[in-house]
Amino acid sequence: MTTGVDNEKREKKGRAGFDHVYFVNHSHMDISWGGTPRECLERNLEIIDDVVKTCEEHPEFCFSLENVYPLSEYVKRHPERADKIDELIKTGELEVGGTYIHPTVDYCFDECIARNIYFGKSWLKQTYGYDTKLAYEEDTPGHTLQMPQLLKKAGIRYFKVSRGPQSIFYWVSPDGSSVLTYLAEYSWSHHSLLGYSPEETLSRLPAELEKAKKSYNISKLMIPDGDDWTHPNLELLEIINAWNEKIGSPNLKLGTTQEFLSSVENERGIPLITGDMPNQWVGVAAVEAEIVRRLRRIQNVIFSAEEFTAISSLLGSEHSFKDLQEAWHLILLTSDHNWGGKDPSAHGEFCDEEKLRYIKQAATLSVKQLEKALENISSKVDTTSSNSSEIPLVVFNQLPWERTDIVEFEIDNEADPAKTQVRSEDEEYVPSQATAIAGEQEKKKIRICFVAEAVPPAGYKTYFINFNESSQRVESLLAAEKNVLENRFFRIEIDPKGRGIAGFIDKERGVEIGGERECSLGPMKFKFMLNELFGLGLKLSVKRVPTVLDRATDLITAGPTGEIFRAGDNPSTVTVIEDGPVKATILVEGKFIDSIKRQEITVYDRLSRIDLRTTIEWSGKNFVAVMLMFPLNLESATSTVVNVPYGAVNLTDVAPGFWVKPTDPVQFKVRGVQHWVDMTDSGGGATLSTNWPCFDFTMTTAAVMLWSMDSENSFFYGTRYRQKGTHTLNFSLTPHVGGWRMSKAYRHGPDIAFPLIPVITSRHSAFLPREMSFMKIEGSNMVLTALKRANDEKGIIIRVYEAEGKERTFTIEFYREIKECWETNLLEENTKALTFYRKSAELAALPYEIKTIRVIFKEI
Repeated sequence: MTTGVDNEKREKKGRAGFDHVYFVNHSHMDISWGGTPRECLERNLEIIDDVVKTCEEHPEFCFSLENVYPLSEYVKRHPERADKIDELIKTGELEVGGTYIHPTVDYCFDECIARNIYFGKSWLKQTYGYDTKLAYEEDTPGHTLQMPQLLKKAGIRYFKVSRGPQSIFYWVSPDGSSVLTYLAEYSWSHHSLLGYSPEETLSRLPAELEKAKKSYNISKLMIPDGDDWTHPNLELLEIINAWNEKIGSPNLKLGTTQEFLSSVENERGIPLITGDMPNQWVGVAAVEAEIVRRLRRIQNVIFSAEEFTAISSLLGSEHSFKDLQEAWHLILLTSDHNWGGKDPSAHGEFCDEEKLRYIKQAATLSVKQLEKALENISSKVDTTSSNSSEIPLVVFNQLPWERTDIVEFEIDNEADPAKTQVRSEDEEYVPSQATAIAGEQEKKKIRICFVAEAVPPAGYKTYFINFNESSQRVESLLAAEKNVLENRFFRIEIDPKGRGIAGFIDKERGVEIGGERECSLGPMKFKFMLNELFGLGLKLSVKRVPTVLDRATDLITAGPTGEIFRAGDNPSTVTVIEDGPVKATILVEGKFIDSIKRQEITVYDRLSRIDLRTTIEWSGKNFVAVMLMFPLNLESATSTVVNVPYGAVNLTDVAPGFWVKPTDPVQFKVRGVQHWVDMTDSGGGATLSTNWPCFDFTMTTAAVMLWSMDSENSFFYGTRYRQKGTHTLNFSLTPHVGGWRMSKAYRHGPDIAFPLIPVITSRHSAFLPREMSFMKIEGSNMVLTALKRANDEKGIIIRVYEAEGKERTFTIEFYREIKECWETNLLEENTKALTFYRKSAELAALPYEIKTIRVIFKEI
């Protein structure tokens, strides 16, 4: 993906001024931030009530609602006014943006962003037949570079945002999709800039128009009038009339965002812009670490739940798809940008508790459906065995490629772990590791792990557990000593004092890829070890400025307190805690910043990756950013690529004027990440996989685990943001030859995010074979983001995207014959009939293109 401004494709035409200026009255209806969620909802409903009343009394008035959630709640509470809303939409007096809420992009995986558009626009179409062409992401601090494509695939052509430099441009996704994007810094005419009276506006507006000419090379201008929870502003009608009578040029008009953007979209001189718009609230995920960890984890769970409930339903089982829809609504509400509370009196702590309640409720709904689906599918698998003492185990793979990966589970059993074995369905014994562990009420449990080989894509493979066999001799190159882990792929040396990984040799390439590396932060020089914990004392605050247009920013500004904390400040113990034929683990345990750290480093006999698990029992020391460092010996690195929603982007590929600027008070290069980061030099590199989104690339690649702040010097006020308690993050490092495309880095992340799922079942005869794929994709560069029941329950929906930036033809093959196959838009509306043959369909994809397919199968 590239970034830049292409002015050659549109002739640039300067203008002395604007012919028309549109005032657009709107309200940013936060669902929290200024009070409890209930208080904010009541406030939002009052505003909509006021909008209805104002439009009834003043037919010339019009108003813009940014998104759907507040309106859907209003109609639910006041069904008797649904027809009035319908009338206002049809007359154009009420405009509504097509998203459900305004999410923080770093909190969301791919489907969360797509579902936000789906639930917003689909509600409008289904409730009112309203095909809005507009989306807002007002106040949200970042936008994924695939947003233009997602919006276009939902029939949206206009996009209004407010974080970034004032401008109008066509924002282009890597597949070539574009949306006309208008950016007016948050906010403009409200508050002190233009005033509330005609007299104030008439005196101030000329100067604002002169400023605007520097940013907007079009014949017309839009001035949004609105802020958090603003009611309809009837003063605008007086202001417009007074200006037009006394001055007249440019002509002022009260209108809507769609009306304005449709009037300028064909003008020459509007630039084309490509690239990512990263989160400007740098590090915000590390401020609410527990919530973000849980939110991203439940998005992985609901992916699996949707996939296997869809498959289970095709096999004849009944499922409540409404439960999964409700779970998505809760996930979306939790991912909204404005949770917390700007001061203690605004109930910020209560809002955080409400957010956690939403996540737990979504998890309950999703896990219930997932467990039911896996149980139903397992009951239809032939698990008969000649050995009556064996227990069948069905291992499920959610991803569309064949996988060889670790399987770990616990089972209630009194047996001797030394006599516990795992065999495959073809009678071959599989190397396994069994350990006795303490169970509840003194019940004995056994923890078993083994590597499942070649589990079919979007399918399963059956194994059997035997508790009466002597241990099979296993040839293994895995070895663990006090400070060394070694297998056929790597040799890893742990610093004797537990500071980090002192040496990491990639045997395949014959190179040292990890160890100690020198980094710098301004005049300060550091030598970091791989997996070293590092704390930087920062005093976090907000820079206050008079107005938004005077280059105001609410980025979290940071100034060092002079404190630096290192993993080696306190001694740690280094202990081998696992040493078996399948995996070996070293535990490093000690103190870190008045807290307890536990770091587990694991390697496997048959997997070419290293797993890193870091847990901090955090004491809550104030003004500290806690980072986990990943310096790699890639001095000649050609690129650092991060996984973003529906794609990958080089760190340098940023839309012009966005992210950190030389004049900004924050110089930390903190970026959001989906599932992986890849660092590559001329000979190869390594992929770092994780569910954690917050990474800092200022000195070296580092995960920002926590930012601890007090109630007086932080953007998000409240002592809860010291985040006392247990925090655990998991990472995996996979070295590779060649670049990230060659190594298929886009598979490593999902492999970690979606571990193989083991399901213990009974012995029974059934119609499904012991090993099966329900769907596979022939085309190694396609990534699956959804396999689900269609929302209208007509067939199933599959969503994939091309992951390498290469045009490609690919084939999807299913386990049963197809009756109908359609390409759909993001709203699951059929757009093109696809050619298919029996069980497979072939499609063509542009670079990074997102494809949504509906499949209806023949009855069996």
